[in-house]
Amino acid sequence: MNTKTLDQIKNEYYGEIGMPERDRLERELEALRIGFKIRNAREKLNMAQAEFIFSPDINSLITSLYQGNFFSSYFL
Repeated sequence: MNTKTLDQIKNEYYGEIGMPERDRLERELEALRIGFKIRNAREKLNMAQAEFIFSPDINSLITSLYQGNFFSSYFL
């Protein structure tokens, strides 16, 4: 049986790291991971989406992420 790692499969189907298609895939996967973490945090706090987004702590976090240019590298 020929077992492959996840990295080997991604290299085979999407190219090596640094190739445009692979970089796009990695950005999308990272955005998905972040989205799941945000949703899990919101659910642990038993907050609706609007409550979560407009809470002072989350609002300052989002502002600092924008100012740190975080979103431009992951979501564009």
